[in-house]
Amino acid sequence: MRFPNILVVIAAMTLAFTSGCGVESTVDVGSTTDAAVDAAKGAVENAADAVEAKASDAAASLKSTVMAEGSADDAAAADDAKVDIPESLAIGDKAPKVYMSKMMTGTDPVNGFEKGKVYVVEFWATWCGPCLASMPHMSGLQEEYGDKVRFIGFTEEDEATVQGFLDEPSRIDESKTWAEALKYSLVLDDEGMTSKSYMAAAKQGGIPTAFVVGKDGHLEWLGHPMDMDEPLSQIVEGTFDREAAVAEFAKKAAEQKAMMGLRKAMQSGDTEKVVELLDEMLESDPENINFLMTKAQILAQSDKTDEAIAVVDKVIATKPEEGMLNRIQMMKFGMLVQGGKGEEANTLAAELSESMWDDSMELNGLAWSMATEVPGEMQDLPLALKIAKRAVELEEGEANSIDTLARVHYEMGELQKAIDWQKKAVEASDNPAIKATLEGYEAELELQNAPADEGDDSDAEADSDAEGDAEEEAEASAE
Repeated sequence: MRFPNILVVIAAMTLAFTSGCGVESTVDVGSTTDAAVDAAKGAVENAADAVEAKASDAAASLKSTVMAEGSADDAAAADDAKVDIPESLAIGDKAPKVYMSKMMTGTDPVNGFEKGKVYVVEFWATWCGPCLASMPHMSGLQEEYGDKVRFIGFTEEDEATVQGFLDEPSRIDESKTWAEALKYSLVLDDEGMTSKSYMAAAKQGGIPTAFVVGKDGHLEWLGHPMDMDEPLSQIVEGTFDREAAVAEFAKKAAEQKAMMGLRKAMQSGDTEKVVELLDEMLESDPENINFLMTKAQILAQSDKTDEAIAVVDKVIATKPEEGMLNRIQMMKFGMLVQGGKGEEANTLAAELSESMWDDSMELNGLAWSMATEVPGEMQDLPLALKIAKRAVELEEGEANSIDTLARVHYEMGELQKAIDWQKKAVEASDNPAIKATLEGYEAELELQNAPADEGDDSDAEADSDAEGDAEEEAEASAE
């Protein structure tokens, strides 16, 4: 069972609020040097300072001009136009201004946050798969809430790129373009100032990320758009617990900072020191799943599988939500395999398959692991076959699930069945790797069915000649 590089695990955890596409220069946290990180941060800060100084000078110039003309109203307008990019942003803070250079969909620009109305400020890009996947959901929420909530998606891309995207068929309704199907506003960020005010200030490193601004103009929630349904409903209804959200945000920010410290310690190669740091952190927060799972990963990669499994069991005892629990159990499955505990691993696999029985993706991953990453003497291939068949049944025609089913048959020595299923996988996908696997199966079957070649006949004749010579020598000796 392969485990992810622990630096990658720690890097992912330091971006605890993101689950999408990286947008900063430090995307590959595991391989980026601290000097590069500092340089990148310095460049961003310098650029932000330069933009702010330039805009502030322009606003001051405008203000002095209109005041010289005796227009107090215009002077106030100049104050409103002043760029104000915050250095930091947290739940409970007053929401920063938004800066848009052009409305790409919708016609009503946002010049400020209207009291009594909720706003969702989201950041996305045309190249970001998770962003596009969340757009139908966002559009549906805009329809659901109507005038109660205003959804606005900001991108730093250029107009031509965004317009080209909007002209493509949408995932909401393929008969309509994105421009026709979307129910919320997409806008161009003015020189990235909105992103600096929200994403950079809140230390967010990936998109899509949504910020919910409450009825009093303060930030109530931030996170992945697919996770905001419940908090958004509470914010609209006036039942959201901002105080608890502030405490949770502060806790996660401290956790993120701690994880960055762990990454530096891990880069030094001193895993014992990292475990010590984690133990210190767990003293004050003993049920922190991120800390516990990081410790388990480090122990597993240090071949201390029994200790790693014990830590994972502590995590399971905290009763995480089902989706997370399944992922944690999958990690435990890998650790059991690594520790040579085949019987326990297969028992856990059977339990996992029951909890995942209606999730084709999870079942497919489990069957693939059982067929390809478990040593032969520990494999429970009949169970893997049952799981793989269920995955195919749930999502008929899905190439990856069919490919997995073919692989299970291959591991069972049923080469012809493997070929038959692999052909179906090839029909369902243009993935060259799936086709190459079929070619490998077919070549192996052809080799099995090939008649003995001439070389084998020659060897047999040579053996016969050798036996004859030996007999003649024996007879000569007898005479």
